[in-house]
Amino acid sequence: MIINRDIEDSDRGMIALSLLESSGYDEPWRESIADEINSGSPDEIELIIEDLLLNQVDRHNSYRLKDINRRIDRHDKRT
Repeated sequence: MIINRDIEDSDRGMIALSLLESSGYDEPWRESIADEINSGSPDEIELIIEDLLLNQVDRHNSYRLKDINRRIDRHDKRT
């Protein structure tokens, strides 16, 4: 059972690294985040994955979810 957990954690690390490649982060930040992924605990990797999902660039519109949420918040404050 412990071996299975280690494999799942390794898979999450690979997912995080894949998300990092398509994220909106610039190169200096990517290297730092990759180091955090490689040395992070499973819980830390999950937090990194959540952040990376927020920073994924929408290939059709070039908007990140983070940008869209910020615009919605600004609009809500105006009304």
